[in-house]
Amino acid sequence: SPQSVAKAAATHLSVQLLEVFKPNGYEGTDQNATESYQKEDRIMEEQTTKGRAEFDSLAKVQTNPEAETFSKLVEENQELRNQLEEQRRLVIDLSADRDEKQREIDRLKFFIERIENDRKPLENELEESERKRTVCKQVIAKYLRLLQELHNKEKKAMIANQSVRLGQLIYKRIGSQFKHVWEDGDELIQLKSQLEEIIKEKEGLEKIRRSKKSRRIIKEAINPNNSLDKEAVDTLFDFSNSIELSRSLSKIEETEEKEFLTLKISMKQKEETRLRERLELIKKEKIVLSQEMKRQNDELNSTLCGKKSQEKFKILNDQYLILSLLGKGGYSEVYKGYDLENCREVALK
Repeated sequence: SPQSVAKAAATHLSVQLLEVFKPNGYEGTDQNATESYQKEDRIMEEQTTKGRAEFDSLAKVQTNPEAETFSKLVEENQELRNQLEEQRRLVIDLSADRDEKQREIDRLKFFIERIENDRKPLENELEESERKRTVCKQVIAKYLRLLQELHNKEKKAMIANQSVRLGQLIYKRIGSQFKHVWEDGDELIQLKSQLEEIIKEKEGLEKIRRSKKSRRIIKEAINPNNSLDKEAVDTLFDFSNSIELSRSLSKIEETEEKEFLTLKISMKQKEETRLRERLELIKKEKIVLSQEMKRQNDELNSTLCGKKSQEKFKILNDQYLILSLLGKGGYSEVYKGYDLENCREVALK
């Protein structure tokens, strides 16, 4: 009957659409798919032609409603065939796109495998370089520790020698508190003593020169008749305790004695200048020595370099080697360190 033919055609189209919408089940090339589709079209065309012939033969005895129904089914069949053809073209395009993407995937996989093969030697080389870098850091830290220990010993020996020469800081009770007080060394005490002696000798020479000058004033004040005027008498009494009135000197002797005193005072003045310059230099050395003594005392009580520290030369953050204390304030400590990564000296607060 026409209904059975239309039903068979619709069932066939549904099966074809289900196969179209299952791309994962498709295997083969685009050419094979096209040939398969053409074969199915021919079979469907033959079935449709046969169904139309049967319908024409039966149309004469069938009623008009059945003919209209079959005509609608034929139109729907044609529409489904058009949709099927469109879906087939879409499947062909998708298949071509899928093949292109598959080739791109294969190419990328090849590059990935190549990169992986190149990565393994690089990783081994990186591990070897990392191992060598660690060994180098350990060796550098070891020799820096030894060098710093030698440097500390040299500083302690220098301070011991300079303490005898320049002095040292001692704790002394001042009132109710104990404070650091500087005690002068042998050289500083001797230098101050020499300076005091030079100053005393120079003052003595100045007094003698002034006394010689007063003697001349007295001689000039005495007139030939052995009489003195009032001013001369006052002058005489002012200097009578230090001058011998009975002695008379010639002008030549006075000149020679004056030159001798002037020369001697000049020599003492130069000696005093030299001693003062030497004393200033020693005072500067004393300041440096006192600062170093204070720094060493602070270092003994510091957090990272002191007696209570667990490790003497500690490495912070696996990079910074602590060597010594540079200074200490009210809130923090500043250390001299070495950057093992960049190989440079740094200050660490």
